[in-house]
Amino acid sequence: MKANQTVLKEFILVGFSSYPHVRTFLFVLFFGLYLLTLTGNLAILGLTWADRSLHTPMYLFLRALSFSETCYTLTIIPKMLADLLTEKRSISVPGCGLQMCFFLGLGGTNCIILTLMGYDRFLAICHPLRYPLLMTNVVCGQLVVSAWAGGFLISVTETALIFGGSFCTPNLIHHFFCHMRAV
Repeated sequence: MKANQTVLKEFILVGFSSYPHVRTFLFVLFFGLYLLTLTGNLAILGLTWADRSLHTPMYLFLRALSFSETCYTLTIIPKMLADLLTEKRSISVPGCGLQMCFFLGLGGTNCIILTLMGYDRFLAICHPLRYPLLMTNVVCGQLVVSAWAGGFLISVTETALIFGGSFCTPNLIHHFFCHMRAV
């Protein structure tokens, strides 16, 4: 005996739709902030890459954080900007899952990298004589790779748990992107 099942194929991102008169203003505002964020992060990436004297653990962590922040911004803002300009504000269920996975993974990676930056400064201040032996560029690189692996391990686990089941109606998400609590 078969039960009547409805498979949800897409979510509707409600977002800012209750304020249609300010959508153009919000688009201009968010696009300007988006460009400012990208410019700042890309400048940090370029400057720390070009100057050989900045190839120290502190700046390697800063470069990793800027790269992670750039990817984090690219995960949410372009879709939000497109939705502000169009009437169709839907996202497929797999697209929502990917957006959530990258959003959570990059957010977790940012948190871990910030923690590592604090630990790096702790070593530099509290153990200045042993710091060059404890925090080499190789160790710094291994810590950054571990941060990315840890951030995405948590993200994939959370996303798999959320999207492992089926969704029922309504398919409205009262947010402007696929966030864990909103889904």
